[in-house]
Amino acid sequence: MGSYNLVIENPGTEPLVVSCTVNSFPRDESYPVKMSTHAVDRDTGEVTIFAEVSQGLYPVLDATLYAQLIHPELNETSVDTIKYYLHDDGLDDDLNPEDGVYTTTISPPQDGVSYVIKVVGIGTAFIIYNI
Repeated sequence: MGSYNLVIENPGTEPLVVSCTVNSFPRDESYPVKMSTHAVDRDTGEVTIFAEVSQGLYPVLDATLYAQLIHPELNETSVDTIKYYLHDDGLDDDLNPEDGVYTTTISPPQDGVSYVIKVVGIGTAFIIYNI
């Protein structure tokens, strides 16, 4: 999987015949998929959530991850729970596309309650964070 660019420059005037072969091999499935999460409290009152997903030394790409902001008196199945999808596209707070680091920024309620942020995807990781 991936995107490849092949640039061939012909310094001469004669036609050039080029052959290209690309081999792709699956990653070793014996490595577990791991997710590491972090939250950064911004001066604006927003919280940026980062989740790094990897398998061995390689990033996991095209994963679907979301964060849930859970009120301590409710649970994650409550209809009041909002999902914030994390992206690995290099836009907004995500610095580099397709590096396995997924990002989203949320604006939690300013009600003095300590919410739980739960990041869900391949496996589950928790960030316990007072916001």
